[in-house]
Amino acid sequence: MSSRLILSVSRQTTSHREQDAESFSPKVRDLTPEEIKAKSEATFYSLKTADEAFKAHDHTAFDDNLDIESLTEALSFCPPGHRDRARSLNELGNALRTRFLRSKSHNDLERSIELYEEALDLRPPGHPAHAQALNSLGNALRDRHSQSKSNDDLERSIELISAALDLRPPGHQDRANSLNGL
Repeated sequence: MSSRLILSVSRQTTSHREQDAESFSPKVRDLTPEEIKAKSEATFYSLKTADEAFKAHDHTAFDDNLDIESLTEALSFCPPGHRDRARSLNELGNALRTRFLRSKSHNDLERSIELYEEALDLRPPGHPAHAQALNSLGNALRDRHSQSKSNDDLERSIELISAALDLRPPGHQDRANSLNGL
């Protein structure tokens, strides 16, 4: 999944870059197409490692700060309206939530929830990744409930994960993730 994000950035043409220049962060806006490609390739390894480690639940494989920095940089290549923004938001949310699980940093959890909220907005009902977005946000809210004991977080978590479960019938490859979240 991360490779498509990086490849789509590296394939930008000069005219596309000029057309969308205002929507990119200042850090990215001033790069030439060759610099964008070089940055994309340099970022790819960290993104791929972070994504694979998270999927394998190998939270020890993360160099938290480096991965979050790389994923934040990747998000800067996906301004609002970019087709890979939701994916990038979700991956950064995963990295921050993973760091929260290791460090118990409340700021990381809050930021991951913000990112998951935005990703869910970009993946409405009917979107192929809607169930995943529901599940990610639901799990993060469950984590926040475990710290704050907020009934609102618990109720919303159950609602979101149940909705994800409804979209993952028996036999679906990700059904167990939703069942585990409940």
